Amino acid sequence: MTEIRFAGSEPVWGNWQLFMDAEPCTYTEPPADFPLTMRLPGTTAQQKLGTENPARAAGHLTERYPFRGQIWLRKILHISEDDLHADRCTLFLERTRITRLWVNGQYLGSQDSLCTPHIYQLSGLLTPETELILCIQNTGYPVPGGHMTSPDTQTN
Repeated sequence: MTEIRFAGSEPVWGNWQLFMDAEPCTYTEPPADFPLTMRLPGTTAQQKLGTENPARAAGHLTERYPFRGQIWLRKILHISEDDLHADRCTLFLERTRITRLWVNGQYLGSQDSLCTPHIYQLSGLLTPETELILCIQNTGYPVPGGHMTSPDTQTN
């Protein structure tokens, strides 16, 4: 689940611009073009983004639209005057993979926990038109293997 949380307001969800950077990933900085769209909260597989997998495994679940690599998501938020001066604003990412975040072109950092939400502090960084660029990578986990990262469970 993805939320932008302002103090006392509802989360911001919806369509984000998308660039898919398949393994081996070639981008370390945000790309210039975001040709696709993805709705958050959601996954690339749920939205049938990527190449359909015709194979079917006999002993476990098979992902119909597997994707390995990283996705780049971009969204321009139109921030109200009240929310610009909110005491606290966070980007809250739940049940995600390795993430990196840029706000208005400024790199804010990365998080790699697979079992706790990724929470980025946005207070003081907002403008009336705030650009968020989020990179989510589903390879290179800090702890390889396990039910959360196995293709058998269709969660990657």
